[in-house]
Amino acid sequence: MAFRFPKEARGYFKAIMSDRGGQRQNMFNMFDIYYYCLLMGLAINKIDTDESLLGDEFQKGYPDQFKENKDFLTALLISSELKRNNTRKDDKSFQTIMLQMINVNEASQLSAIGYQRMNEYALKGFIEIKENMPFEPITREDFLASFYDLLNSKTRSEGNE
Repeated sequence: MAFRFPKEARGYFKAIMSDRGGQRQNMFNMFDIYYYCLLMGLAINKIDTDESLLGDEFQKGYPDQFKENKDFLTALLISSELKRNNTRKDDKSFQTIMLQMINVNEASQLSAIGYQRMNEYALKGFIEIKENMPFEPITREDFLASFYDLLNSKTRSEGNE
């Protein structure tokens, strides 16, 4: 398994995203954008399971600049899954959910289900960004400011203060 980019995201973020291999000044790479979409999906605790909206695999495992954050991202995934499934940490299904998401034998620590669920959160996050920021971002700075405002408003309205 690998990370999959929402199909429409490449076009939506084209002004602020460099192509897969290149890193242009003041541009995000694909995984940076994926990360913002993932954070939004995790923050609102919603997934989208429509496989037809996801593109091909673009990244197997975490890129170097994200590897040190894999534990944090895995913890966010598990936390969101527990909340989305209305599961408490002392519930018997807590361990089941956790074990479904992780695979300690993988460098990413994610199982196939963990990758799938992250992609579903990222897809929903992209949809949320696009619906609330209907104009394609022109600069990285404008996107970050708008993303910050949207993330704050969503977490407040979801009761995640």
